Parts: sequence; C-alpha cells; structure tokens
Amino acid sequence: MIFQFGGITAQDSLTTLGTMQPTSKFGELFQYSNPMAAAAGYVAGHILYPEMELGAAYDRAIQSQVFDPLGMKSGPTLLARWPQIMPALTLKISMAIASDA
Repeated sequence: MIFQFGGITAQDSLTTLGTMQPTSKFGELFQYSNPMAAAAGYVAGHILYPEMELGAAYDRAIQSQVFDPLGMKSGPTLLARWPQIMPALTLKISMAIASDA
C-alpha cells in the first residue's frame, strides 16, 4: 500500500501509518514518509473542518488553503499529477496552520 494512491482512503493511510516501525532513533536522521505526510494533511483538514469526514476535510482544506488563494478553479493536469505533488501541498497546509497557532 505504500506506493498506491488510487482508491486509498484516509483510514487506509492511517492504518498503514500504524504499521510502520522506526528505522532509526528519534532525531537521528531525516526520513520522508508518505503516510506521515498524508496524516499531517488529514490532521490539518480536521482542524479546519472538524465536522467533515477526514478525506473530505482534507479535500476542502487543499481547495481553500492552496488552490483558491492561487486562483486555481480547475486543473486536470494538476489532478493527473496529484500523487507526485500531494506531499508538498500537505506540508504547505500544515505549515500554514502551524503559523496561525
């Protein structure tokens, strides 16, 4: 599931995250994790839209916090590349929420 994108739900991502084991001591080295980045996005979406299901809250957060400020109303090319750009957008939302806290 680590390299799958299509058909993965928020719960699937969090379940995968729950099965991961550390490969180094905390703070010893940086390691990027797609499931961790996805979890950060779901947390950010939930903070902004707590009444919504996690996946829907994430989608709305991406739209309202990233796409709308950029004036992006549609983007089929963007959607086709979503698996490659999702981690960077998740980070942007997480950083925006952190800076407002």
